[in-house]
Amino acid sequence: MACVEKGLAHELAPLAFGSESHRALHPFLKMPAMSHDGVELYETVAILSYVDAIGDGPALQPARPIERAQMLQWISVANSYLYADLVAALLDSSPTRGDQRIVADVDLLDRRLGEAPFLAGPSLSLADLIVAPMIGFAYERTGFDLGARPGLARWWRTVSDRASFRETAA
Repeated sequence: MACVEKGLAHELAPLAFGSESHRALHPFLKMPAMSHDGVELYETVAILSYVDAIGDGPALQPARPIERAQMLQWISVANSYLYADLVAALLDSSPTRGDQRIVADVDLLDRRLGEAPFLAGPSLSLADLIVAPMIGFAYERTGFDLGARPGLARWWRTVSDRASFRETAA
């Protein structure tokens, strides 16, 4: 999504997950990993920060200190809590739309997004790019009640309608 937002040509290359070639890109055998002009990076925040710095599109990291702090806060929340509840748990089992972890997470996001158009203020940021696929995955798997969460529903319509989301959602 960041590459599309920044207008950068990119290619998603197949990977033999768990293989030694995978370990060469990411020592913990996770995703994502990238290679660009001799630069090899792994871990989402490092990759997104790099893509934001080298691309020509609008900045994906706010300039205002409070908005940058909010972006980092939501990235931390996503990595520390949301991923476990909205992605990993759904890969391991079949939680329902009423699963308390999912309900708590989407309610938290709804409260934040009722106050601001994006997680870190008035503009799309790296935090939104990290959270959007998690929400899409959880919504597709559980069908949680998006309609009861107007802030999250508005944000989801905005983010999922972006070319960056549509082009990478497959």
